[in-house]
Amino acid sequence: MKNFNIFPGKPAISRSRCCGRCLFTWVNPLIKYTRKNRKLNLNNYGSLRECDQVEGQIRLLKNTWNKAISDKKNISKHALFKACLWSYKWQYMITMILTITSSILSLSSPFLIKPLIQYIKTGENVWSEQYGIEFFDFTGNKYLEWIKQDMQYGICLALMFVLSQGFGYLVTENISFRQTMVGSKSANALIGLIYEK
Repeated sequence: MKNFNIFPGKPAISRSRCCGRCLFTWVNPLIKYTRKNRKLNLNNYGSLRECDQVEGQIRLLKNTWNKAISDKKNISKHALFKACLWSYKWQYMITMILTITSSILSLSSPFLIKPLIQYIKTGENVWSEQYGIEFFDFTGNKYLEWIKQDMQYGICLALMFVLSQGFGYLVTENISFRQTMVGSKSANALIGLIYEK
């Protein structure tokens, strides 16, 4: 079992769809394997995606670096740093978008908590008076008639708050993962390029 590949064929993350990548379900085979065997080695992980391999990172940075120094007269003192940023511009941009999304979700919490506290105190559907929003009327349905319209308003607020917190946590985890990956890629590319020189 020492050389057993947990992810045969394509790398696990390549086989996952968008939802699987966001929820990190592609690591499930790794978790199941560790529960049974506990010990891992590099052979168990399988191959890296081509875009994650060191050779590809060095090649990407080298191409950007060569373009940066092609104009001998206007070479910046920070050309290598700029080349590194430009090589991973899309990864950094996605991370920035996720960070902004996480900030918006964090800022939305007080706007959801305030009406939720008000509902707990009064038990009234404020949206009905302010916005004319009415919920379902289950009068006559013996199974659902206990769910009054005011209660539906409270449930709606609670669900919005829980979902926003859960989604915010998921976004934060994706930010951490992407930052780690970009940091590893750029560091490996820089080290490889320096040693080649």
